[in-house]
Amino acid sequence: MGDSIRGFTLLEVLIATVIMTAGMLAIMWAFSAGIFAISDVENVEDTLNAGQLKMEEVFAELKDINFSVLTDQNVQDFEDRKSGTVSGYDVTVDLYEDDLDSGDLMQIDVKVEWDVKGGTAELILTTLAADY
Repeated sequence: MGDSIRGFTLLEVLIATVIMTAGMLAIMWAFSAGIFAISDVENVEDTLNAGQLKMEEVFAELKDINFSVLTDQNVQDFEDRKSGTVSGYDVTVDLYEDDLDSGDLMQIDVKVEWDVKGGTAELILTTLAADY
């Protein structure tokens, strides 16, 4: 009986290295995707907070206004005054008279825009305000 040396061949070592490298790359990609997803969720959360803040501000001011005396110019001035930047996000406020029979409803749209991954994303919050 001769000496039988048992060990790994070069081919087995190379295959194991390739499999391990592929696994490590997949894990690193998953972590990277998770970090970007967390960033996206934080952006949306911040956007919702900025939109909610502006919506509450608009709602608080509209509750003291008689809708029947609003003119197109008054509405435009109000929209211009309330639109702007909140916490680094571009916010646009739009008011619309609702076409319902009562005539004392106002639709409020708050649009929040932000830059994301080389583009622009937007979120629109909509509610109705009643003149009571």
